[in-house]
Amino acid sequence: MVAEQRRIDPLINERLAEGWHLTRIDSILRAILRAGTFEILRRADVPPRVSINEYVDLAHAFFEGEEPKVVNGLLDRVAKEVRPEELAPPPGRGPGVTAEQGQG
Repeated sequence: MVAEQRRIDPLINERLAEGWHLTRIDSILRAILRAGTFEILRRADVPPRVSINEYVDLAHAFFEGEEPKVVNGLLDRVAKEVRPEELAPPPGRGPGVTAEQGQG
């Protein structure tokens, strides 16, 4: 993962709230974001939603505030950009489509 840091850090920085930079974030949160981003980028055998959930759970183990939401939002944005086909709803199950409507 360290070898990938030059690619991972800009991906994270581009998705942080305006005015924030990775170097301003708590070191544990920074490590969680880097590891989660790495897993989404390099572990095709792990579904993105599983990676996101695991790293959100990890953030909950260390933080009680908004940090788990930051992890969820940032990793979700990364996953939607680099593995969009795996996050798309099944055919006929898009937003506003009920399970009964999708079975037709």
